[in-house]
Amino acid sequence: MYTDDLHMGCSGWSYSRWIGKFYPEGSHLNKLLSMYSNTFDSVEVDSTYYSTPSVKTVSSWYESTTTNFKFCPKLDRTITHVNLLRDVEDKLQLFISKMRLLHNKLGPILIQLPPYLNFDPRLLENFIKILPKDLEFAVEFRNNSWLNDKTKSLLESYNIITVWSDSPFTKKVLWHTGNSIYLRLLGDRSIDETEFGTVQRERDDDITRWAEIIRNDEGRVAYIFANNHYEGFSPHTVDLLKEKLGLDRSTWPINHPDDKDDRQTTLF
Repeated sequence: MYTDDLHMGCSGWSYSRWIGKFYPEGSHLNKLLSMYSNTFDSVEVDSTYYSTPSVKTVSSWYESTTTNFKFCPKLDRTITHVNLLRDVEDKLQLFISKMRLLHNKLGPILIQLPPYLNFDPRLLENFIKILPKDLEFAVEFRNNSWLNDKTKSLLESYNIITVWSDSPFTKKVLWHTGNSIYLRLLGDRSIDETEFGTVQRERDDDITRWAEIIRNDEGRVAYIFANNHYEGFSPHTVDLLKEKLGLDRSTWPINHPDDKDDRQTTLF
């Protein structure tokens, strides 16, 4: 199994419920990213969706992580969910200028479209045209009206990645429209944040199927991220997928729990 082009991690790193389960007890919040980057080689940054971070914040991310680490930031929601991709040149330029501070550690930027945005190929193309050509972008659709041949052809023509999502929000599509694969293991958000840190819902069969799909695309660069809502504890999900791919488990900042001890016996 190839590994150089396979980047696997979690949707975020700063979860208090991980302390004592993934991070050691008493860990300081400003040390979590450094510990995380010594375990996984990439992260999806959800916080950038809520606001564009400061220069100081982005610079600290760069300085706190290992040499070959990759960040995949989610585009600011004022661009996608408030302005709905219209008249966003200034906001986009500001966001991109901050993300460029990650230099070689910047992976694909995630563009998550809202469920209330219906199919509008002209709108999407006009937005794509203002994206910088030297960066990589991945689009996630939350409305099934976009899942058609016209959308696929549009993304192919601009080399934009179509996100593969394991969630109930839309139909699953496995389009190859960019140079890379971008897979999000999201779940249905029925697991409460207070339950993060232990596996609440086993998804072994689903993860086995995704491992087979990834193996069949060997040779492509792949970015794969697990959300806590998928099973309840995304570091576990990432390691389980690694095992299904024939890779070694990660070395966690604390002693790695055994799978059977890490799971609750009641599924819901």
